[in-house]
Amino acid sequence: MNLNKLKRLLREVLIRSCNTDQIAYIAREADPNFNLKEVSGFGEHVVIPKQVAADTVIDYFESEYQILNFIATLYYYEGKGISGGVVTLRDKHKLDKYLEENHIIYNPELNKFVVSQKDIKKKDWGILEEGMESKLAFMELDIISSSELIKTNVKIDVENTLRNFRLFITEIVESFNGRIWQWFGDGGLIAFLNESGVSNAIRSGLKVLYSLPIFNLTANQLRWENNVSLRMAIHFGFATYKEDINMIDSEDIKITKILEHELGLPNSIIISETALNLCDNELKKFFEYYNNYKNINIYKLK
Repeated sequence: MNLNKLKRLLREVLIRSCNTDQIAYIAREADPNFNLKEVSGFGEHVVIPKQVAADTVIDYFESEYQILNFIATLYYYEGKGISGGVVTLRDKHKLDKYLEENHIIYNPELNKFVVSQKDIKKKDWGILEEGMESKLAFMELDIISSSELIKTNVKIDVENTLRNFRLFITEIVESFNGRIWQWFGDGGLIAFLNESGVSNAIRSGLKVLYSLPIFNLTANQLRWENNVSLRMAIHFGFATYKEDINMIDSEDIKITKILEHELGLPNSIIISETALNLCDNELKKFFEYYNNYKNINIYKLK
C-alpha cells in the first residue's frame, strides 16, 4: 500500500468532514497520548485551523498500523455527535475504494480493518492437496504473559494491539513464504514449506525480533510500561494437509508447541536439532546448545 496516498485521501476526508475539535477528539480516542495543541505547537490560546489539525494528525500517526487504527476510530464515530456536531464523512467512498483496492476492508462489528479473503495468500502455497503428507518447518510464537496484559489494560487498547501484532507478524512471515496456519489472538502456528523453509523460518524469526522494538514504539497501544515480548520455537517435520487448516495436526506440530510453551525464552528463538541440521550454514552460527527434550537437542539464539 502507498502510505502517502492513503494519508492524502484521509486528509481530504478529515478537512471536508470534521471541525478541529472533532479531529482532535478522534485522534485522542485512537491514541490517548495525542494532544493537538502540544503536537501542533500552537499552544493553548490559539485557534487551530482544521487543515492544520488534519496535517498534524497525518504526521503524528506515522505507520500503516497507526493510520488504519485512526481511520477505524474515525469510521466508528461516523453519524455520532461529538464536539459540536454529527460526524458526516464526505468523500469516504474514495478512501474505501483505495483500501479495498489494497484488499483491506472495515469490519464495523469489530471496529477494525481486516484483510479481505481475496488477499490472503493460499495456505497450501497452491500445491498442497487434501490428505498430502508434506515436509514443513513449523514456528510457534506467543506473546509472553498476554493474560496479564489483558487484565491491566483497556479493552480497546488490547484489541488494537493484538490486531496490529497479527498484521506485523503476517507481513514478515509471508515475505519469507511462510503461512499462518493457526492463530489464537496472541500468537499461533506458522508453517514454511520443505527443507528450505527452516532457513526462511529462522530469518523471519530474526526479523520479527529485531523489528519488535519498532512495533512497540509505533503499534503497541498498551500502557507505556507494557512492551510486547515473545517466545518462538522452530522445528522441522511432517504434517498431513487439510483444507480446514485448523484441523491440521501432527506429532511434529505438537513438539513445536511444547518447545515454545515449556522451553521458550523471552525475546529469543529456540530451534530443534532437526531444524538446525537443515538451516543454512550462515544461520547455524547464531545458535548454541540449550537443552534436551525427549532426546531432541534444543538450541537457542546466542
